[in-house]
Amino acid sequence: MNRRTFLKNSALAGSALYTPYPFDDDEKKCEEYSLQRLYKQEWMKPSPKHPNIILITADQMRVDNIAANGNEAMQTPNLDGMVKNGASFLRCHCPSSVCMPSRASLFTGRYPSNHGVRTNGVPLSEDEITIANILANEDYYTGQIGKLHFLPHYDRNHRGYHPSYGFDEMLIADEPGCYDDAYGRWLEVLGPKVREQGRVRMPGKKEARKWKTCYPFEGPDNITHAWWVADETINFIKRNKNRPFFMHAGF
Repeated sequence: MNRRTFLKNSALAGSALYTPYPFDDDEKKCEEYSLQRLYKQEWMKPSPKHPNIILITADQMRVDNIAANGNEAMQTPNLDGMVKNGASFLRCHCPSSVCMPSRASLFTGRYPSNHGVRTNGVPLSEDEITIANILANEDYYTGQIGKLHFLPHYDRNHRGYHPSYGFDEMLIADEPGCYDDAYGRWLEVLGPKVREQGRVRMPGKKEARKWKTCYPFEGPDNITHAWWVADETINFIKRNKNRPFFMHAGF
């Protein structure tokens, strides 16, 4: 018995591994299950048993990038408030020093040696069960905004297929302005001038700025990748405030 077969016969069978449906081979059952799940989510209210969950991640952020963690040079009043009213884990370590393995471990609860993403450039298998899969099985509506980085993003068609990994909604933008992704297309809607202001060129390209050279963002704050992620996250929360949801905001 392979892993997929075992999981389908276990208590997690309702959690889809790569689609929202537990019935891969029966289109009618898929449709019925989808309608039943939608009905439950529409009428189910957030409760102590089903609190709304928001996971916020920041790219390349160190523990001392937060003033409340001991670095007075930082100006992070909102994060400081979260530390004051919550918990800050100062001895917590990432399972990997690079992006993709660390993110895959965060969402699957497994070490890189188990989920197979040992370095950047290795896609996370669609067979892996993520926290979004688990919560979807508990009647949560799930959303992903911004950076996820479960697939290599360099040289990829960003309008092409992307596994759901358990998310009902996905707006993927793995880098701030390099690609024809959700953020890049949002900039395009605002006009060619705005799109150019928000563009960040990848190292190695002829038109790229020098690697490791700092430069100011050329546009206003309200067209930055961070602003877009925050704005779309707020929109998601407002749209789904009357039902249990899990959402990841990837800055």
